[in-house]
Amino acid sequence: MMHTDMHSDHQMHEMQANGLFNPSSASHVAVNSGDWSDPSTWSTGNVPGRDAMVYIPSNVAVTYDVDSETPLDMVRVDGTLTWSDTTDTKMVVETIVTMHGSLFEMGAADDPLGAGINAEIVFRDTSFGSDSAQLGHGLVAFGEVNIHGAEKESHLTIDGDLNAGDRSVTVNGDTSNWQVGDTLLLVGTEYGGMTNKVLNTQDEERVITSISGNEITFDRALNYDHNAPDGYGLETHVANLSRNIVLSSENPDGIRGHVMMHNSTVNVDHGTANSVQH
Repeated sequence: MMHTDMHSDHQMHEMQANGLFNPSSASHVAVNSGDWSDPSTWSTGNVPGRDAMVYIPSNVAVTYDVDSETPLDMVRVDGTLTWSDTTDTKMVVETIVTMHGSLFEMGAADDPLGAGINAEIVFRDTSFGSDSAQLGHGLVAFGEVNIHGAEKESHLTIDGDLNAGDRSVTVNGDTSNWQVGDTLLLVGTEYGGMTNKVLNTQDEERVITSISGNEITFDRALNYDHNAPDGYGLETHVANLSRNIVLSSENPDGIRGHVMMHNSTVNVDHGTANSVQH
């Protein structure tokens, strides 16, 4: 019963995705494989602009190679949409839908997007309008999706005490893939009380200004101590929040973006198609 329900949900979402963006409503259709920034890629002879409805048919491959604040409405991919690995890119869009047989790629497993290249997708804070199921406002994928950015140590342990007023931290571990400009999170280790009914966690974010071996200097002095409580054998950590591939919401307090991955495979025992949504 569970597999049948999952398959039904998958079919329902696919129908809703088709309803979000029928190719006949596209303002820009990719008629040639090539770069997004090349006017000859598009049926109109113009690069997609504000509120464009962009359609990439099957057997057409487009490389997104622009760093743009121009807001798009929707992008539907039946073919291939890959992100440039030679230049920084940014797309502001309400919804991206990828259909069965398509490929959406921001770096491959064997060829990740290099540390010097940044790719960003910002999902717009707009109304759901006729999207009563609220499926849109994000990446809704039925095809293959590959997203592989530069390797980054997510967190390292702090060596010694870290006190209010400090402008640097010494860490244990490999800092080779941490960079100047990265944002650090120094987690609070004491109860900070409440401010205007909001818990003060004493978490602090700082930006790396220099790295010398295992000593990391940041942009502003700390407001709080960040030391483990005595007697428990605990370690304290500093996390690196920066990644070179970022999917984000235009307004986290508004209509936020989401990612929905559908994976349809044949279940050997039941002979039915399964759908897994994330």
